[in-house]
Amino acid sequence: MTTTASAFIRDTPRGLQAHLNQANYLSHCPHSLWSTRDQTCHAAATSFPSPPVQVSAAPFTLIDARSPHTYLPSQSTHAMASGTHNFVLYDVAFASPCEENTCAPNPWKARYALNFKGVAYKIEWVQMPDITKVRKALGVPPCRKFADGADFYTLPILVTDTKTGSALGDSFDIANYLQDKFPDAGAGDLFPKQNLEYTLPNGMDILVPLSERNDDIHPDYVRFQSNVDMAFSIHAQLTANGMRWDPEVEGEVKAEFLRRVGMMSWEDFNIDGEAREKLMNSLRNTIERLSVLLKRDTSGPFMLGTKPSYADIIVGGWLRMLSKTLLESEWEQVKGWYDGVFGKLHAALQERFGDVK
Repeated sequence: MTTTASAFIRDTPRGLQAHLNQANYLSHCPHSLWSTRDQTCHAAATSFPSPPVQVSAAPFTLIDARSPHTYLPSQSTHAMASGTHNFVLYDVAFASPCEENTCAPNPWKARYALNFKGVAYKIEWVQMPDITKVRKALGVPPCRKFADGADFYTLPILVTDTKTGSALGDSFDIANYLQDKFPDAGAGDLFPKQNLEYTLPNGMDILVPLSERNDDIHPDYVRFQSNVDMAFSIHAQLTANGMRWDPEVEGEVKAEFLRRVGMMSWEDFNIDGEAREKLMNSLRNTIERLSVLLKRDTSGPFMLGTKPSYADIIVGGWLRMLSKTLLESEWEQVKGWYDGVFGKLHAALQERFGDVK
């Protein structure tokens, strides 16, 4: 069986709820939910259903008639996790080449975490129309819901054992798993203790009914991710027309977006001129407090100076999206905001943990 993937974008200039609906499709962010997170996001002891989605033997595979590639984290940048692992990361397939255009935030969080730990893995690219059937075939339940309560099947998925079908379907769960299984591998601790007190500007944090994970493990990182995800999600309309889809499914992707938001034309997604400038300014103001965390230790580009952590990865997943979807002039602005801390963080993460080929 072969498949491919992409991420839903959903937005309209009609108001904040539309912005967040867009982000639900566009980001594949499991923690920006509209309803209580009442289903487990992982299927750690679940075997592949019959018939299973085929997991190819090639170390880097496109599940859609594209040539396989090999991915192995660079040993020159970080120590490899010991042992042999048959991990498979399922990511969103944007327009070819997928390695260049991949930009969904949550799969990038998972990729950064895997590369941080130096874990060898294979990649399967999944087209957006096939995400639901692939996730179901792998036995991984949804960890998100639409505003109407319907299940929303997203990526990433990390299959941790292709023989048993054990899998995780949430980027934060993937990071927790990697830290537990490989505590000292690669760049070290994904969750070091640090001050992660980042809050949104007054009032913004109560506008959106985001659900909480209620984790006992790393609750400070959970809260941080919830706020960061919201900060970027409410500005997701800026990225809508910058995403590049496989021409074979682009029409289907856009038609689904329009159906779900009740629009007639793709042009309704456009935002430009004064409205776009206003939204860019809003993004800048919203992440100002985030820049403070990146400035507190000037010894390096990370929140802990020269030591990266999952907090950096949480922000980095969104920066990857912006780097690929904003206008070039807009991305240059973002990189330069607040003494360039976001540009420096993005560059450092890409250099150390951004390999996709």
